[in-house]
Amino acid sequence: IGKNKDTIKIVCDDITALKFKVKEDYADELEDFDIIDVVGELTINEWTNWKTKVTTVTNQVLIQDYFKREG
Repeated sequence: IGKNKDTIKIVCDDITALKFKVKEDYADELEDFDIIDVVGELTINEWTNWKTKVTTVTNQVLIQDYFKREG
């Protein structure tokens, strides 16, 4: 995703995991419904749509690395 297509976004329940400035083949081995462990920084993303005056708050993880579970 992103203007330069260099951002990975994984959504699971109420947490979004993001990795910025990745190469095109980052996480190519992952398929739908794979289980992964993520190492990263927990953050809160808060932004306001000034047109509607609605503030959105989401939990997110800024991915440092991930590990695909086997099995």
